[in-house]
Amino acid sequence: MLLIFISSFVNAEELKIFSDQLQINRNEKISTFTGNVHVIGKQFELWSDKLLVKTNEDESQIKEILAFNRVKINRDNTLATGENASYFPEMNTLYIRGDVEVIENNNTVYCSELIIDIENSSSIMTGSSTNRVEALIFSNEL
Repeated sequence: MLLIFISSFVNAEELKIFSDQLQINRNEKISTFTGNVHVIGKQFELWSDKLLVKTNEDESQIKEILAFNRVKINRDNTLATGENASYFPEMNTLYIRGDVEVIENNNTVYCSELIIDIENSSSIMTGSSTNRVEALIFSNEL
């Protein structure tokens, strides 16, 4: 496995990105990581099959991070999985789409899309016409 280390700052956070392959397109300002992608940040971990990192024109800031296929994100003892995810550092907003499952403190929520406003610590979970939001909530008191 090829070890790729990139120092980038997303909200003043260093990221370590591991993958089997890295392709850089300087003209389009996109770095594409493929195969067993694992991202380690100070406040989260992410796994996926493919990850795109888009930067601004002078490549000094990340504009967008896109994760594809079997996305798993672990943050603050919360595990979220889905098919695809998008993170926009400027808005500090994370979107997870496609058969989303969120597990926190033995509680589980299933939905089609999850939108997390990280700065304001709020979440919106939406269903689809065929799959409504489903929550399994257990009391932590015994």
